[in-house]
Formats: sequence, structure tokens, C-alpha cells
Amino acid sequence: MLFTLISSKLDLFLQQSQKPMTYQPIACGDYDKYELWCMHNSLLRITLESGEQLEGKAKTLKILNSGGEHLILATKKGEHAVRLDLIKKVVEL
Repeated sequence: MLFTLISSKLDLFLQQSQKPMTYQPIACGDYDKYELWCMHNSLLRITLESGEQLEGKAKTLKILNSGGEHLILATKKGEHAVRLDLIKKVVEL
């Protein structure tokens, strides 16, 4: 009985942890900044909530697969789609 209870809770946890996080819309003022950076093809250093950093030129904003709004960033390794609500900090270089 105890094994069944632990097993079912583990299954529920694994199912929930594999679901993509729901997109949280960002403030309009922040979105405006991203639009301007894209218009000017600005070079940005982006720090994500995970601590990962990306550096590249802001290209455009897109909604991808109903997964929220993304900044398309052209880096030395190619283009990256960065979900706006996962960005912690942006520095214009």
C-alpha cells in the first residue's frame, strides 16, 4: 500500500515537471524596449532566470507554437528564440 502511494505521487510529480511552464506576459514597457532593440538591431547580453547568458543582435519578436512571445537573437552560433518571460536581465552593448 505504501509503495503504491509513493509510486502514484512520483508519477504525478514527473507528469507535472515535464509540462512546459505557462507563459507569463511581460509588462508593455518592457515589450516596447524589445521592439526598439529589434528595430535598431541592437547587440544585447541577456541573462535568463536559469543563469544562462546569451549575447547577440536582436532581430525580431515572434509568438512560437502558442508558447508565448520570443525574442529572436542572432548569435555567433546561430539564431536563438528566447522566451521573454524567462529573461532576468538585459544589457545593451
